[in-house]
Amino acid sequence: MTTTNLTAEDVVWKRGGHLPELDGVRGFAILIVSIYRFGKEIPVDGITGELARSFIGIGERGVDLFFLLSGFLITGILLDAKESQNGLSKFFARRALRIFPLYFSSLILFLFVIPNVWPTHPFASAVKEQTYLWTHLANIRMSYLNEWCFGPLNHFWSLAVEEHFYLFWPIIVFALSPKALFRTAIGLAVFGTLSRIVYALIFPDSIAPHIFTLFRFDALCIGSALVISLRQGWTMPHHHRWAKWAMILGIVSGLIPLIANRRILTLADIAWTITWAAALFILCQLSSSHWFAKLMRSSWLRQFGKYSYAMYIFQSPLIPIVAGVVSFPILVEMTGQPWIAGPLYVASMLFLTFAAATLSWHLLEKHFLKLKPRYPTPGNSSS
Repeated sequence: MTTTNLTAEDVVWKRGGHLPELDGVRGFAILIVSIYRFGKEIPVDGITGELARSFIGIGERGVDLFFLLSGFLITGILLDAKESQNGLSKFFARRALRIFPLYFSSLILFLFVIPNVWPTHPFASAVKEQTYLWTHLANIRMSYLNEWCFGPLNHFWSLAVEEHFYLFWPIIVFALSPKALFRTAIGLAVFGTLSRIVYALIFPDSIAPHIFTLFRFDALCIGSALVISLRQGWTMPHHHRWAKWAMILGIVSGLIPLIANRRILTLADIAWTITWAAALFILCQLSSSHWFAKLMRSSWLRQFGKYSYAMYIFQSPLIPIVAGVVSFPILVEMTGQPWIAGPLYVASMLFLTFAAATLSWHLLEKHFLKLKPRYPTPGNSSS
């Protein structure tokens, strides 16, 4: 791969700037997560079906990529915000404008509007447990009950994890020097990973290792450590070669639980985090003319990245909402061929999710984002 050898001076241009490639990374993440989510609705039959299910199962690891990217972007923003007066309060204001309008509007839609107009709505379990959704404690509740108890809103567990990170990590960033912050991020990542493994060993049937906040901080903290190392110019040319080997090792390790169809002490969680971290590290050092950098800057992938937040929120609820019109059985009946109906279902749901997210952006999100300039900081990322 063609790279530019980053020095401390070379990395400075990333301060307060925007890397378009990261929008493509976000777009890639939401694509593989969506394909995984919709692909689970397709029954499998035979070896070919099992192989296809295993392949799209990689999409589940897109959540790890989202966590890694959040840690990377948020820590970069916070490092810049430290240079601004009232930087911490400005950061929280900007985060609230990005997250809360869509999050709480979606809860109103799923927990109040739809239940009042659709007697047989699919959100009964979420309505029953809604207190934990409003307070960003869905993953805590799930861990305590050891069950997926929010129905079509089960995926909100990851939004809770990120919100917990946003609440405590800024204080640590503002309190520590870059070197101490780097060590803290690595320490938390190691502690979170080891704690998760030990918990999974003691309670092998628990879902907590996959959703509890502490157990999922490794990807967020590794992303944070990565951006700190790049900002401080601690990278060397030979680190690029290490990253390629780390990525290969991560992929191989991550595929083992997938092929075996077993969790294996949450090996996949850390394996794919290492894979994504190595890939992101390499991407940040590629020349703009490299094919991979060009791919991540492509307009279509960045469009998915732009609407990824809303796409993530809407993808699961849309499955039961449109089931009477778009579903795998309906498409099988229409086409007469399951092998055609499967990809057609995934493509149709992806289109509907993108359409819903686009509508959300223009009707809601962008109007709140226009308020961000009221809280300027040196690091005005689109994250």
